Amino acid sequence: MNIEPLVAAVEKLRLEVMALRESAARPTGTNPNIEEVFVAVAREFHVDADDMFTRQRWQPLVTARHVGIFFLVRRTGMSASEISRRLKLGNGTVTHAVNHVLNLMATDQEFRERVRLIENKLK
Repeated sequence: MNIEPLVAAVEKLRLEVMALRESAARPTGTNPNIEEVFVAVAREFHVDADDMFTRQRWQPLVTARHVGIFFLVRRTGMSASEISRRLKLGNGTVTHAVNHVLNLMATDQEFRERVRLIENKLK
């Protein structure tokens, strides 16, 4: 069995994730506030922005919350500890949210486009 195409695909995916992580660490453009980020994300994911600050585990809400945290890291330059303190979450939750979004962006083209739409709205 020839696994070279699989190895090449995994390596390509690994490089894409690394590039996404690198770009996520740099704030770009103007810095929106927490409310602006969560309102833009809520609109795209069709959830209530106020619900994004709750502990509910409904999957669309969790994904929207993760995207919101991703943009707080990416666009505001706040540290994970500052974000976790303001949102009353653990540091690990913030790190997990960013990694989750990066992994989805690397593997799901539709999700990646939704994130780019939100990013354009925040500019």
